[in-house]
Amino acid sequence: MNHPVLELRDVSVRYGTPTAPHTLALDAATLSVAPGECVGIAGGPGSGTTTLLLCASGLIGADAGSVRWFGSHRWHAGRAAYESASADGHPYLSVRAWLEFSASQREDDALGPEPDVEAVMSLASLCEFARIRVGHLTPGVSARVALAGALLGTPRIVMFDRPFDALSCAERARLAQVLGSVLSAGVAVVVTTRVASLLGDLSPSRIHYLAGGRLDLQPPSMQPWNSTCRCRSRRARDSPCVCQACTGAGARSAFRLSDSRPNRY
Repeated sequence: MNHPVLELRDVSVRYGTPTAPHTLALDAATLSVAPGECVGIAGGPGSGTTTLLLCASGLIGADAGSVRWFGSHRWHAGRAAYESASADGHPYLSVRAWLEFSASQREDDALGPEPDVEAVMSLASLCEFARIRVGHLTPGVSARVALAGALLGTPRIVMFDRPFDALSCAERARLAQVLGSVLSAGVAVVVTTRVASLLGDLSPSRIHYLAGGRLDLQPPSMQPWNSTCRCRSRRARDSPCVCQACTGAGARSAFRLSDSRPNRY
């Protein structure tokens, strides 16, 4: 029987302390990902996208519900990988040196066969940046380095947290091309974003919308702008906004793409 690589059933996650009110980050979220499938999840700040990926990758536990990997509750090290949008490598190491160091750590931990750094760099289109320091990379190349680090463990599913949000159009297209090659190799991919339209180059099989911890295939109803919206005021400390931009239902982003650094490579 061909089990889904990832299956979440009514998963809820709460944050807080005994002396502070609990925040419901995920509220009965249900998600299933088939082998080699690409799934997008759109949600604004505070919607629970990062919590969902951390829970799906086994890095945090669920307070309610169940998470299955490959039909089993047992978590498999290296087979489900979580990555943030940028490389967390040492800024003074070159791309090749950082990936070789990461590969050596996986060998020491006996997480699987010896990683092929050159093959992973080729798959992620990083050969031309092999001697560039990690700290000097553009956001687009840094995202590909982060992806390469995850692929060293030969995972069967990769959870990628908002890799497209800060990229230019050209960098988004390049990253989508690399992820397409990963999908062709049979690796499932779950990608989050603040704005669903940013996943256009990737063409996921479906897009879920996450707002207030609730996961749905339909975009949340658009709400009018208000003075406490996180997109209008970074000083807001109230509950997450559910306006069009914050929920990812529209084409406006919670921040300007022009704020990102210009392309250098």
